[in-house]
Amino acid sequence: MFLENGYYRTRMQDIAESFGVTHAALYYHFQNKQDILAQLNLRSMSYLSDSAAGIVAGEGGAVEKLLAVLRVHAGYVANDPAFVATLLEHDLEIPPDDFVEIQKLRRDYTVLIESLYRQGRDEGLLPDVDPTVAASVLLGACNWIYRWYEPTKAVAPDELVGQIMKLIGGMVRPAGDEQPRP
Repeated sequence: MFLENGYYRTRMQDIAESFGVTHAALYYHFQNKQDILAQLNLRSMSYLSDSAAGIVAGEGGAVEKLLAVLRVHAGYVANDPAFVATLLEHDLEIPPDDFVEIQKLRRDYTVLIESLYRQGRDEGLLPDVDPTVAASVLLGACNWIYRWYEPTKAVAPDELVGQIMKLIGGMVRPAGDEQPRP
């Protein structure tokens, strides 16, 4: 609703009606729209962080883990771009205390991706690029999906993510490796 109607034009009453609950019931769980927005962000970042932590704890090398984390991230965005737009476009409306926590979760998640990239680079498996730059570019590519992708088009979200990962996987290769990866 925040994306369709605009954050400022969406009323708590509208949100309550969309969920089939009373206005009072919604206020029982949330203080205001800002609280809803904060909780959406916190839950989304927790999901992405927990998924990434599970991948990192599993089997495989740094490059495989990096690509797996990016696959989850791209899939999250591709499966609900309107929802992700709400998460990425309304930081100013989030209460300051919640925003500090959200920023910490975002930063920790980015540091994890930087760490995987750094490990792959140090093993000679990834190009010699600053991990902060690499993580920013890779996350930016995944996040930007919400701006151009429409799930109702001919390409389903899973197919889109497969194509994106093929592209990213082809670009994320050792320096000097001129052969394109399949």
